[in-house]
Amino acid sequence: MEQHKLSDGFGVYLDVSKKTSGARFFTTLASYLQEKIELEKLPRIVLFNISGSMRSIIVAKLRRQKIVLRVDGLYAYRLSHEFLRQFSPISSFLLSFGIRFSRLRKFCSVIANLRFNTPVFFRVMLADHIIYQSRFSQQCYQYYFHKKPYTIILNGAEFSQIKEQKTSQSAINRNFRKFKFVTTYSHDRPAKGIEQTIKFVQWLNENKKIPAMLFLIGYDGNTRKDNLSNPNLSTIILHSPYIKTYPRFSEYTVDLKSKLYESDMYISLSHLDPCPNAVIEAMAHGLPVVGLGSGGVSEIVKDAGELIDVNDFENGLFGNLAYEGGYNRIDFEELLQKIMIVYNDKERYKLLVQKRFQEELSMKVTSKKYLNLLETL
Repeated sequence: MEQHKLSDGFGVYLDVSKKTSGARFFTTLASYLQEKIELEKLPRIVLFNISGSMRSIIVAKLRRQKIVLRVDGLYAYRLSHEFLRQFSPISSFLLSFGIRFSRLRKFCSVIANLRFNTPVFFRVMLADHIIYQSRFSQQCYQYYFHKKPYTIILNGAEFSQIKEQKTSQSAINRNFRKFKFVTTYSHDRPAKGIEQTIKFVQWLNENKKIPAMLFLIGYDGNTRKDNLSNPNLSTIILHSPYIKTYPRFSEYTVDLKSKLYESDMYISLSHLDPCPNAVIEAMAHGLPVVGLGSGGVSEIVKDAGELIDVNDFENGLFGNLAYEGGYNRIDFEELLQKIMIVYNDKERYKLLVQKRFQEELSMKVTSKKYLNLLETL
């Protein structure tokens, strides 16, 4: 390839076709990085999201531009029969044969997950510097890329809180207890814990006789079509008196914001999520978080909520059970205790949420960390 003269500075590669919360964060981040230069000017450094075009990353590498790659999580699956079905018949047969021998099990796990995550791993291999979204994310990748230079920067969001919130809260009749929870819908990943969240809200209403409403945002009507999910999930969601839905969205409307402001807290029962933007965006609307301290959630929330301790590496790196019917059952009584702690001291927890944004989670703080890194590489 013809040698190009590179310009001092950095650019940001944006894929506007992506509509996920991660892409929403990356687009907002790019708008905060005012110092960036146009890609047509061939900046010496280019910041890519992990979902960025493979072709564009390769072209940047051939031009000798320095590639900085923002990386999210890595699902390292155990070699169950369901997981092996994701491979070709020949690969599945060879891996099934290999795991019969104890000395080959770890090797087979490494090869299978390497093959399963090939597009991600290839991007990481081409990168000169990695930005992990959390310490948990870095721990997942270090087995494969322990020599790759990296920096850990949590995602951020723009803190948004209406002035009328305190007034509306004071108007609530404290003698009438009705929990108002928020969570984000995801049909394609059992690890997000949507079914457990719905079961918990049903349990509160029907077993504990505690009125509770779940506001399910991002609901698209789709459900996972396999034997690991409840085939009646859509029917339960649409007909449950305890659930209200809001469709998928690309930005937070005034109506959606008002629904979040009316809620008490965000529930996160997700497993192994490196840095869930849905949690950060909920906190950006003043909501404390209650749920599982799995993945990078505990790094995000810290003291701005109450989380159940989870040992993500109890079964080693290759311990993700998503293809084996899910995870350990959540103790609903313990989860309820965490909710009561937050509910009975909501104002203090809301202040702690604001403090988290002042210290680490605001886009201003996050973008400054990105800028400092990009200017020093």
